[in-house]
This record gives sequence, structure tokens and C-alpha cells, in this order.
Amino acid sequence: MAIEVSKVSKNQTAAQRAVAAEVSSGKRCSKCGEEIKMKDLVNVKQVDHSTGRKVVVAYHRNCYGF
Repeated sequence: MAIEVSKVSKNQTAAQRAVAAEVSSGKRCSKCGEEIKMKDLVNVKQVDHSTGRKVVVAYHRNCYGF
């Protein structure tokens, strides 16, 4: 059985949580520019005022203010 790192479950083992904590999301923070790990990823929907469309912006938990 493969470990699904993008999902969080109450039935996860400590090893699965440790793997999920170290996996990169493949996105960069819009505020600081550093790569974001899966457990710190916060996707925020914002409106792009030049086009009027909704866009998804990625932040670290700490950079966004949690």
C-alpha cells in the first residue's frame, strides 16, 4: 500500500505523518519565495484586479499569518 502524503487521516501512523511533513508541494511562497512543504501549504483564493479573475496563491502558514 502506497502512502498518500497529500491526505491527512486520523488513522495515519507516525511514520506516514513524518513522510508527509518532509514532502515538497512543488510550489513557492508568494511572500518569501521559498519552496513550501506539504504540511505548511496554504492556498488562498484572491481576485486579480487587472483581469477580474480568481487566482489561487500559495503561502507558508507562517507567511500568511496563522
